[in-house]
Amino acid sequence: MQGPTHPRSRLRAFTLIELLVVIAIIAVLIALLLPAVQAAREAARRAQCTNNLKQIGLACHNYVDVNSSFPSQIAGYNYSGGCAWFGNSDYRTSWLVQILPQMDQTPLFNSYNFTGDRAEYSWNNVTVIGLQLNVVMCPSYAGPMLQQGQSDWNSYAGSETASMASWYIAGTCYKGSMGDNTTGIWPGSTNTLGDCSNNQPTATGIFWRAQMLVTIQAVTDGLSNTMLAGEALPNMCNWNAWTESNSSVATTSIPMNQQTNLNPKAWNYCFGFRSQHPGGMNAAVCDGSVRFLKLTINQNIYRAISTRAKGEVVSGDSY
Repeated sequence: MQGPTHPRSRLRAFTLIELLVVIAIIAVLIALLLPAVQAAREAARRAQCTNNLKQIGLACHNYVDVNSSFPSQIAGYNYSGGCAWFGNSDYRTSWLVQILPQMDQTPLFNSYNFTGDRAEYSWNNVTVIGLQLNVVMCPSYAGPMLQQGQSDWNSYAGSETASMASWYIAGTCYKGSMGDNTTGIWPGSTNTLGDCSNNQPTATGIFWRAQMLVTIQAVTDGLSNTMLAGEALPNMCNWNAWTESNSSVATTSIPMNQQTNLNPKAWNYCFGFRSQHPGGMNAAVCDGSVRFLKLTINQNIYRAISTRAKGEVVSGDSY
């Protein structure tokens, strides 16, 4: 006997609406996940930036142990103090050049030719000044690290100026703090950058753009309360080079990430600190630590933490 027959089951496919719903759900999940991935990547970049500044801060301390002062803007260790601009036989090299041996870069330091007039403009150093040094590169900065026609090389190179316009100059994402020296349109401006007065520098920070020595004892505001260096963006200022004294410093009188004038040729606007980290920037402190300064920091506090001996009282939770 033939058994009962069963109707063939029909295979059911996705409808167009169901497919669109699934695609929409996946898109929402990706949209929720992407910011988290980007935040994780930025956190890693910020951590690497912190490590770079930590190395620079520790190198400065090792330099102090050997030379009894923070690195100066000269090639040797025989400058006794006071304040002076460079003469034709001075070297105009940066504080970052001085701490190369303390950053395990002794061969690079030894390859730098300190002889001759203004050695940093010399053909003998064209390879060194064009070298991209990893420790001064912030991973959050996506712009170029090499620059042609860098301002100081064009302005002060003398007979070699025309040739130097075609040189590649390696930049830095970290600049030494000159303090709260005023410049540009900012309150109390004198359009100076800590220049000499009665043979004494008016620079209030740890570094200046010419000859100045700062000892540990001179930082009377306290090492843990005084900023050593902060971040910079090489493509935002034509004065940017890790090997040159006037291009490796910045001032807190200009607000962090200022937006008033973004012309990289405007020195009285671009000599400030800048960062591409969301919400602020990393800063090395004179005690060897690294802190994150919020973009919303009060300008008076921002200036106060960059001075070495003004006696300002700033609480740690104010920035």
